[in-house]
Amino acid sequence: MRGQSAAGRSRAAFRRPRAVRPPEDAGRSAGAARRARRARGAARGVRRARPPRGAQLHEGLPGRRRARLPRRDEDVNAVPPDRELLSGTDALVSLMLCQRALDRAAGLDTAGFVSGYRGSPLGGVDLAMWRRSEALERDAIRFVPGLNEELAATAVWGTQQLARFGRPRRAGVFALWYGKNPGLDRIGDVLKHANMEGTAPLGGVLAATGDDPAASSSTIANQGEQAFIAAMSPVLHPCDVEDMLALGLAGFAMSRYCGLWVGFKLVSDVVESTRSIVSPIARASCAPFAIPADFAMPAGGLNCRSPDDRWSQDERTLRYRLPAAQAFARANGLDRTEIAPQGRKRIAFVAAGKAYRDLREAFALLGLEADELARHGVGARRIALAWPIEEQDNAAFLRDFAEVVVVEEKRAVIEPQLVQLAYHWPAQRRPRFQGKRGPDGRPALPEHGELEPSMLARVVLERLAAEGVFPAQRIDAMSARLAACSPPTAPALEGPMRKPHFCSGCPHARSTRLPEGSQAMAGIGCHSMAMWMPGSRTTTLCQMGGEGANWIGASSFVDVPHMFQNLGDGTYTHSGVLAIRAAVAAKVPITYKILVNEAVAMTGGQPVEGAPGAARIAWQLHAEGVERIAVLTGRGAAFAGGAKDLPPGTRLGDRDDLDEVMRAFREHRGVSAIVYDQICATEKRRLRRRGARFAGEPVVTIHERICDGCGDCSVQSHCSAVRHVDTPFGAKRRIDESSCNTDLSCMDGYCPSFVTIENVEAVSRARTVPLPRALLDALPEPRRAACGPRPFGIVLAGVGGSGLVTAGSVLASAALREGLAVTQLDNTGLARKGGEVTTHLRIADAQRIEGASRIPEGGADLLIAGDLASAASPGVVARLAPGARAVISSEALPMLEQALDPDAPLPVAAWRARLERRLGREAVATVDAPAIARQALGDTLYANMIVIGAAAQHGLLPVSVAAVEHAIRERDIAIEQNLVAFSWGRLAAAQPQQVAAMLDDPATTGRGRIDELADPDAAVAYFAAELERYQDRRLADRYRGLVHGVARAAQRVGGDEAGLALAVARNAFDAFAIKDEYEVARLASDPQYLSDLRQRYGARARPVFHFAPAWLPRRVTRDGRRRKLRFGAWILVVLRVLARMRRLRGGMLDPFAWQSERIAQRRFTRLYCEGLERIAASLDSARVAAALEFARLPEGVRGYGPVRMPRLQAATQAAQRLLHDFESRSVLPTMENER
Repeated sequence: MRGQSAAGRSRAAFRRPRAVRPPEDAGRSAGAARRARRARGAARGVRRARPPRGAQLHEGLPGRRRARLPRRDEDVNAVPPDRELLSGTDALVSLMLCQRALDRAAGLDTAGFVSGYRGSPLGGVDLAMWRRSEALERDAIRFVPGLNEELAATAVWGTQQLARFGRPRRAGVFALWYGKNPGLDRIGDVLKHANMEGTAPLGGVLAATGDDPAASSSTIANQGEQAFIAAMSPVLHPCDVEDMLALGLAGFAMSRYCGLWVGFKLVSDVVESTRSIVSPIARASCAPFAIPADFAMPAGGLNCRSPDDRWSQDERTLRYRLPAAQAFARANGLDRTEIAPQGRKRIAFVAAGKAYRDLREAFALLGLEADELARHGVGARRIALAWPIEEQDNAAFLRDFAEVVVVEEKRAVIEPQLVQLAYHWPAQRRPRFQGKRGPDGRPALPEHGELEPSMLARVVLERLAAEGVFPAQRIDAMSARLAACSPPTAPALEGPMRKPHFCSGCPHARSTRLPEGSQAMAGIGCHSMAMWMPGSRTTTLCQMGGEGANWIGASSFVDVPHMFQNLGDGTYTHSGVLAIRAAVAAKVPITYKILVNEAVAMTGGQPVEGAPGAARIAWQLHAEGVERIAVLTGRGAAFAGGAKDLPPGTRLGDRDDLDEVMRAFREHRGVSAIVYDQICATEKRRLRRRGARFAGEPVVTIHERICDGCGDCSVQSHCSAVRHVDTPFGAKRRIDESSCNTDLSCMDGYCPSFVTIENVEAVSRARTVPLPRALLDALPEPRRAACGPRPFGIVLAGVGGSGLVTAGSVLASAALREGLAVTQLDNTGLARKGGEVTTHLRIADAQRIEGASRIPEGGADLLIAGDLASAASPGVVARLAPGARAVISSEALPMLEQALDPDAPLPVAAWRARLERRLGREAVATVDAPAIARQALGDTLYANMIVIGAAAQHGLLPVSVAAVEHAIRERDIAIEQNLVAFSWGRLAAAQPQQVAAMLDDPATTGRGRIDELADPDAAVAYFAAELERYQDRRLADRYRGLVHGVARAAQRVGGDEAGLALAVARNAFDAFAIKDEYEVARLASDPQYLSDLRQRYGARARPVFHFAPAWLPRRVTRDGRRRKLRFGAWILVVLRVLARMRRLRGGMLDPFAWQSERIAQRRFTRLYCEGLERIAASLDSARVAAALEFARLPEGVRGYGPVRMPRLQAATQAAQRLLHDFESRSVLPTMENER
């Protein structure tokens, strides 16, 4: 090929490959074989237009089997059943490999090139390319992730200019650019210049843009066609993953033919979906694309040329290139008639891409089959080339219809083109058009948001009824069917809604905080979730790369002297450094907080292009003229150097210095910058699970008896791994080890209850209960849910980061193994950051699923939920069909509100009641999946697989147990753990009591004890025994006397005896059993506690305690608190001695009695006891409520040191106020006369 001229190489691209006959045509003549193929096509009800005469541009798909690939107008069901699951993102990789194989088969020595910038719904393209890097390299396809979209597009442009740089090593380079719609906006100038210049004859460019019409992962809802139209790029719009392959290959061929970059519109529901398709490897080669015979190619062709001038380029693009694209679409039948009307033409429905799949779903909701619609004069046409519309074939289809309904999402693109096309037709042949507005001029299909099949079904039904297409009885039946699928109006959802929030240990939870009186602006990245925090002073989101530039315009006109701007390292590298340069030039008072996290967590953990690092960023800022720079490092920071590695004058500090540095920098009247270096928590978790880094990280635990439930750890960390736990001693805190990323910010809470366990690499992170194989083998094989041609819909609901998407992929793989058609749609976006995530699975006993990947309202037969709050959300409940079943976790995972305050309640009962109202109580099965996962596997990550196992054993899955287990093995991700989780779920469904007994969850055990202590007598006995261990029998007797005295008084006045007695029993214990130095020492050195640690973490585990003892030299943090110190296991000797000294408590020899906290506590305890004695002596029916309020005062006294003191003083003042309601028997102690 290198020896050929450019014209010769171009002609080679048009040669027809040697025909390969299907096996059934063996032995037949060529003519007989053609006639047999036509007969088979007719039997399938498919019309295939004979390609026009002329040369043919070879295209095809690679593979081992040499069967011909059907063209888009053929029935793909005829392909041999060699199927695979393919996601939209992976389809882009397969597309590049297929194009290279086609060129190689045609004898063309081409190469491929891919560049772009990640962004949902195309956030995982780079990950997919890296996964297939060996295959891409073998096929001479180079993937270079772009620094930003514009530079990536410019690099792609360069692949079409090889002849200008010297002798090319390849005959041509076909190239793919990708990016989300805001990125498409950025490349507008590149796209216009590249289109005017033209593509190479054997090159071609496909520009894939990710549409996000619902703004599920974007700051604004967006649409891409308008940007392509402005740049004169034809727009192809695939409707599903399979269509992405076919139209992608057509797009490369079109780009080569017409000389333009071809836009590839990928809506989130398409590119984020997965479908079972005929494997590209099994498709072999396809019929060549036809070269239009009715288009007159101008002299010199349409590809790039040199020399050239801008006036000729403009004329060539408008007069020839765009018409050439239309002619190519016409010659190759890219637009296709899906339903051909029989007899009189009544109504035509026209749609493209996702809207077409939604239209087919709307037909299904109404119970309309294609043949019934055709018999009644209804047609349907699927448009592939959305702009410029192909005119001849579309005109032939549309003429003589009475009405044409154009179905489009967002703003109309196809409808105005069709209206213009039909404008000059004779009135008797010109149809009425309806799309965004109906015949009466009122809005019909919205221009905002996403289309829903149920919405389309109502429009379809209205038009069919208005035109009298069907008899009234049939219309009524369709209306009733649609009403049955529509969810009833549900009452308002009680409790908080699940919102995305910072992951456990996320550095942004700390780095985005502000000093009092300051404001900040957000930007693109995870850190923008700071805007959603209650009381946030972070506002004003801007486009990527504009961070801080809006302050240049606003700063001169507002009474705000300074502004902070958050900026992620990915955005800094992308384009944000230009905004900093602009701020320096404008001399505005602003501090950039550049958050260096090593990974782009929002789209999958990719490395930042160029990996600048904290030191390099600091030097760049110094060179840009930023006057004050600080580099602060957090736990897991990549920067390990010293001040000598940073620019002169740069302050190097710890993350604890952040508040001090911010306060200093906000006084500076120029541009300053804080480089905050700490690894992304999610990436840290990934690395730790893979064993790549952080394997020796300690396990963070909370000693629940020492914990006072004050919540200061949550105030300091905003970490969702800090969980609420109910104990017999009240609400406490517990670390969820499954989600903890060892950021250790929680340990900044002023509390001695934190114990870190070291030597983790030598022990298991948790004791696990072995799977009872004998019990599992005795389980009966569950039945399978019925699955027919109508898709069986499964909604999986949960929380981002909990493994829900993986669980959905397992079920999809199991369905494929069973020979079923399947689609999967993962609705994630920002939701993966602690927000709601859903996966829609549709499974059918058919060759393919014609409808949408998204389950319509009222279309789900089964709900599987690992989180109760997500299961009860309005969007999930609306999907459930009448008669659907649900298998859900009995727990609700923490939300943003619980990350801020773990004591914030979750209305679990209300959420479950919402599901039961929709489905019926018998249709909702629950399983305590998180508890089983903790005890059986040591990680709640496997809770979703446990719920799937329960659903399988209940007989609710349309796939077999064996197929699910095979799919787990096939995915090769934590195989053994997922198999065990699936089996535990089956056992929990079949033998719930036995499973509960085997696992013996401490939370369940603690709940049993809590229930026992609801009886006042049992509570008094229990807490009195604890007080004997705390101090002595004398204190216990004092406690019993107070409680019994109040109980007798309540009985005397006929009040709530049990309620008041129980309140006194619990709170008097809290007032007596103060967690002073002696008690902390006793609890920390308790032999049972230490034994439990060894049993849980192994004999070699070493506990490390974190105390801020008052008896050591005073070391304070920057907020005035005592700094905690680490104490190894040796401190246990000291603690045991101190515990034995508890008899000195409160006496003259007590070395701790002089502390102000102890003085105030003794004052409150005496006041509380005095008050209980008064209540016992003078209680009457009018003062029962006041007595109950007084009895509960110790509930509000929580914490240690500076956390406890304000609460203690408030409780003391409240006690003095309340006691005035009772008869005085002695002088009350006051703040002045106490020691």
